[in-house]
Amino acid sequence: MITYERDKCIKCGTCADVCPRLTIEICDDGYPAQVRPHDCMECGACAVNCPGGAVHVAAGVGCFSALVNETLFGKRAGCGCG
Repeated sequence: MITYERDKCIKCGTCADVCPRLTIEICDDGYPAQVRPHDCMECGACAVNCPGGAVHVAAGVGCFSALVNETLFGKRAGCGCG
């Protein structure tokens, strides 16, 4: 899950620019919004590249979790990695 601290956001748009699945868009007010959360693979690119430290991604979820489930249970990874 991705969260962000609005008071730390500098409205640079980097989070949207680096998102490989295009799940973040910049709203009319300049702040980001995760418009397609189910497409997010929670790779952390948005958090790592956020110059204000406003974006946070929960650890142990997303793409890695999908790949583990694919390996253990034979389910296809739905994160675009497999």
